[in-house]
Amino acid sequence: MSSPDPADDHPVPELFAFGSPVLPGLAKVGEEMNELGTVMWKLSMINGADMYWNGRVLHKELRDELADVISAAQYFLKINDFDQELVESRIKFKTSLYEQWTREQGARYRQQEEQKRIAAGE
Repeated sequence: MSSPDPADDHPVPELFAFGSPVLPGLAKVGEEMNELGTVMWKLSMINGADMYWNGRVLHKELRDELADVISAAQYFLKINDFDQELVESRIKFKTSLYEQWTREQGARYRQQEEQKRIAAGE
């Protein structure tokens, strides 16, 4: 009689999980994104304050969850052989776009604040 195979104690990886033949790691990227989303919504409920109602420090959690999403995405891209040059090109493009939006929206915000001060007679 043969000894039991230790692999029999563990289920076969689901599609998109680590070890899957189809887009391994995709499920982890989604899981990490959901955890990030939870922290983001908590921050939105308390207007970006650092301390949540139950005493949790959300800015630390936000940093950690962002790092987890970046790590999962980078690992996913690596093990699925995505073209690194195309990924880097996309990152540069999006970063440039975010910088542009920051400048434009920051200018509009400052303009609105100035109009409020003028209207208030300051």
